[in-house]
Amino acid sequence: MELNPLQTQTMGQPVEPEMDQIDKILSAKPVLLNNPGTVIDNNLYYSFTNSQLVAAEAVQNFGRYQQSLSSPQFGSTSSVTIPNSSFVEGLNLYLELGALGANQFLPRAWGLTAIDSISYILGSSNVSQLTLNGQSHAAILMSNCETEEKRLKALRLAGEEYSLGVAQPVGTINKAVIQLQLPWSKINALCKKLPLDSNLLSNPLIIQIKFKNQNEIIGGSGYSSGPTQFQVAKVYATQIDLMDKSLSLKNYMFINPSLSYNYPFIFNQSFTVDFTNSNSNVVNLNLLQIINADLIGISFHVIDQADENAGVGGANALSPMNWQRVTDIQLKFNGLIFYDAPGNTSELYDLQDYPGSGMIPYSVVSAGGAGPYLTNPKEVRECYMSLTRLRNTLFCDYFQNSIRISNNALTLSFIGESNNPARLYVTYYYNAVFQIKTGQSALILE
Repeated sequence: MELNPLQTQTMGQPVEPEMDQIDKILSAKPVLLNNPGTVIDNNLYYSFTNSQLVAAEAVQNFGRYQQSLSSPQFGSTSSVTIPNSSFVEGLNLYLELGALGANQFLPRAWGLTAIDSISYILGSSNVSQLTLNGQSHAAILMSNCETEEKRLKALRLAGEEYSLGVAQPVGTINKAVIQLQLPWSKINALCKKLPLDSNLLSNPLIIQIKFKNQNEIIGGSGYSSGPTQFQVAKVYATQIDLMDKSLSLKNYMFINPSLSYNYPFIFNQSFTVDFTNSNSNVVNLNLLQIINADLIGISFHVIDQADENAGVGGANALSPMNWQRVTDIQLKFNGLIFYDAPGNTSELYDLQDYPGSGMIPYSVVSAGGAGPYLTNPKEVRECYMSLTRLRNTLFCDYFQNSIRISNNALTLSFIGESNNPARLYVTYYYNAVFQIKTGQSALILE
């Protein structure tokens, strides 16, 4: 028997209740952000109207839509346009890198760490581009993988390491694929995350991808004579299409401009600070740039600045995910302790929220001028601190009992692994909603 390659699921069509009832269901007023909506029968919309829907067919496709980046050069920025014609479920970045020469190496997950930043905007919106730096993006991807096994697979798919130090045979292609962490991305299996119906938007979705420089992608003393661009750099979309496109909520919403559709997600914000690390004394840092919104969690990692790029003579190891297992972590709000983890207690806290340990299986490259370069397995980690009482597994779905704090109110302290110049990468997590109305999107955080 031949299997049908199309995957189908059901969604619904409104039965056209009275307009005043629709107004109550799809209210245009700001939503309560700590009530993210209910998924009924795993349909395609976050909406109470799912209880009044008639079954309709939807077909999922993988990679039918693809677009090459306008520039595959290291250090360049490219825009990707996703047509507003389907439900968008994921966007994968695929990279191919040519053969390396002598005394050059690639760190594990080089495709993931080659991303300097990602920016996006939902069609015509009340906000400009929302930007996430590459380190926060990698941390979010790791947080959305439930187990250490899955994190390892995601890292290796994002680019296998190469440390032999000898020239690769002519024609060798190093490949990497990364799921970009956007509001509608879905790599976890434990949390339900519905796709975004881009049909509701008047304009397409725009995503910008900026790559890092050559010495932040290729390591070794011979990095400067290595490739300066990717041979292939393109994105593949995972989308869902209605068999009958007239069944989209778009028709009902455009009939009555007062209607709106609210797509809930977790909004991420990046913050970075340079400091001098210490493996014996407590480091105290103020966390800045916090939005006065529903702050539901904070994550951070520490890395030596020398690990982030290849230096002259191969002095720097280029291990851009050599995130340190810091200890004695404490987070205070105006002197009030929110999070206290003496020693390695923070790793014990992780066991409460992860099916596994929460560790990330990385491979650290030892510094050296000429290849072969030594690699050592190391479990690195991102420290996740939930500031809420009720929460789901990982940072992939909504939290409750969130807090709002003023800027300059949080103090983070810890003991690091080194005494070197280091960099702290912080990611803030907020309850958020994209409210889509008359084809326009509005970001609601408050």
